[in-house]
Amino acid sequence: PSFGEVVSTAEGFTTELTDYDESFTYQISASNGTATLEGRYITVTGLEPGQSSTITVVKTREDSVPAAAQISGQAALLTFTPILGDIQVQEDGFAVPFYNYEPAFDWAIQILGNPSPGVSASFTNVWYPGSGTVTVINVSGALHGETIDLEVIGTLWGYQTVTLRLTGHAIYAPEVITFTNYVQTSDGFTVEYLNHDQSFYWTLSVTNGTISYGPGNTLVVSGLLPSQSAFIEVLSVRRDTFDALFQFEGRALDPEIPSPSPGSTDSTDSSDSTDNIDSSSLGQQAGWASILADANERARMREVAEAVIRAREEAMAAEDAKRTAESAERLSKDLKVIERFVNGTQSPTAANIRTLTASQIALLPVKVATRMSLRAIASLTSKQAAGLTASQLRWFTVPMLKALKPAVIGDIKPEALAAMPVTKLRALSKAQVKQIWLGQWLQLDAEQRKALKR
Repeated sequence: PSFGEVVSTAEGFTTELTDYDESFTYQISASNGTATLEGRYITVTGLEPGQSSTITVVKTREDSVPAAAQISGQAALLTFTPILGDIQVQEDGFAVPFYNYEPAFDWAIQILGNPSPGVSASFTNVWYPGSGTVTVINVSGALHGETIDLEVIGTLWGYQTVTLRLTGHAIYAPEVITFTNYVQTSDGFTVEYLNHDQSFYWTLSVTNGTISYGPGNTLVVSGLLPSQSAFIEVLSVRRDTFDALFQFEGRALDPEIPSPSPGSTDSTDSSDSTDNIDSSSLGQQAGWASILADANERARMREVAEAVIRAREEAMAAEDAKRTAESAERLSKDLKVIERFVNGTQSPTAANIRTLTASQIALLPVKVATRMSLRAIASLTSKQAAGLTASQLRWFTVPMLKALKPAVIGDIKPEALAAMPVTKLRALSKAQVKQIWLGQWLQLDAEQRKALKR
């Protein structure tokens, strides 16, 4: 007898007899576990993770000399699939929630490349509203905007080594601009700004008059009285970046004072001089009042700007926390459902499997998924099939794969279908193969496509 590719499963392995002939009688035995033969397909079960077994196949026929052959295989190691949250940018690094962190693993974090001195990474526990304490991969000590690459490795006997590659960055430094070419006008002033980055969003405000963008890189303040001052504030905002507040003070031109008329008499001059003193005194008082009012207005605007920045930061933090909490709450509910299958409270029967969502199907450990009955697999809907993972499909036996309804094959994720070995793809029925669409087909290699051609 000749054998095909050996494919490890959660409790053993599978292979096939490439020269299978129905006219022969076959006998099969295994050194460990239990071996069964269904047509040309051989399945070995009952092995522990990583345990090996040698199977012996003897084929006989009345008119032929008995022939025997052996082949060895081993059960696959269990897999642990980390569930991570979104990368959260921080002032001197970033954090990544590790929702299903398993302390039984021996975890190690390695910082790759050449980060700045002082950069460190560790596991820390953080409390999230609605989900309680969550273990977080935390990076600190980075410069503003510095990108850090991490490799997280977890090992545990009986499991495949877990390797995570993460890339994140610290919050970016704020925008820095300068003001220049200040020019006063009769009803305001103009000022030019340099080094503005168009990726930043600006909010403009002014204490008096109105403000607008002028030609080129200029800001225009208008609507001021002669000599009246105004305080410009520019709030610069961009995601994952510190906010910045730029300020500039200017004022309109002084009013023109008419010259004395020629030929004026002394008495007139004396009278005018007295009037001028009174007028100057009043003007000086009004000027001081205007200055005090401007100072008070500037202080008020500064408080308003700081309040706007604080409100925006609090709103962004609240929104991020809300999204994280909602995601963690959904995940927590799904994990509680799956826990019933893991601890044996529920068995993966057709009735129980029908109640699961696609996200819950994806969370089923391989050891549970491969215990599903053929009837349970046949009951999977198109939406549920979209949750099947590459690990689950790779460890499905041939009878399990054949039990999938043809209609659901097209809903399997392309990368999951591409993880199936050639021997199992070849076992799919014509009706199942017809449901494979272009997106799935493009993920397959040449040997896999050849196995599907009928």
